Amino acid sequence: MDDTSKLLGCRIRALRQARKLSLTEFAREIGRHRMFIHYIETDQRNPSLDTLERISDYFDVPIGDFFPDNSNIS
Repeated sequence: MDDTSKLLGCRIRALRQARKLSLTEFAREIGRHRMFIHYIETDQRNPSLDTLERISDYFDVPIGDFFPDNSNIS
């Protein structure tokens, strides 16, 4: 995958680990399968917008926080 999806997975993993949640606990909280979360965190799959919204809501962070800063794009 690309750098954006790798960064996305790393940021999700960091948030999950900061809350000391296992993959199973986190997946249950957002209604997804544990292996799917693992695939996202290890850059093997990309989440749908619905899944990303669930993750964003769960951690109470804007979706944009999962992506690199693109403010310098004209």
